[in-house]
Amino acid sequence: MRTELPFEVTPQIKRHLEELTFPTEFDSGEGKNIVEVFAVGERVSESSFANIEKFLVFIQKEGLVKFDELPKIVKTNDGKGVRPKTLKVMVLDEQGLQDLANYINEKQNTKLKSPGLYWDPWTRTLRHDNIQLTFHDKRSPRILLFKYLLKKQGKPIEARFLAAQFGLTQDTRLDRYNDSGIEKVCKIAKDLGKYLKKKGFPITIKTRGGILMTVKERVKRAKTFAP
Repeated sequence: MRTELPFEVTPQIKRHLEELTFPTEFDSGEGKNIVEVFAVGERVSESSFANIEKFLVFIQKEGLVKFDELPKIVKTNDGKGVRPKTLKVMVLDEQGLQDLANYINEKQNTKLKSPGLYWDPWTRTLRHDNIQLTFHDKRSPRILLFKYLLKKQGKPIEARFLAAQFGLTQDTRLDRYNDSGIEKVCKIAKDLGKYLKKKGFPITIKTRGGILMTVKERVKRAKTFAP
């Protein structure tokens, strides 16, 4: 799993991410975001362009966005410029962009309800003391389930809701969810819970009365003193 980004984090990169993660404010009206390659006050240079190009190629390769076209450096009467000046961007994975933004803003380690237990949404890695687990397939039901449970720590989620979100049911015309989809969700939850426990994570996942994930609090041991 990639831990180093192929571009330098600059104010320009942060601006791009901000505009991409707020589509209602920068919408072209065609379901695509409008992003300026270089905004007012941002100096156009070969190094800054090379960096932004690496960023744009990266987020497209990661399946987060799709561009109509990528910018190029061109000669102008004033020296150098870029064409096109604005990009039309189709956002494919809004949550993925937000995870990247959080990672860049050094908020990537979401502390869970237990000392020493951390979740990194960008690398999709769960850490606890000296052990860690990385979910490699970001579209698998297992990682999707974990992210839902993470948001609802201590609160159960209906299996039928999760079955619909994961596309594990076909009967949605009457808002009914077949037993097969619900059973699959419960099996994924049970298997994930067993795997996390086996790896040594202080996490329990229950499937009765909804899918529920709880994190075991560490118990502080009282100090004892020799008489």
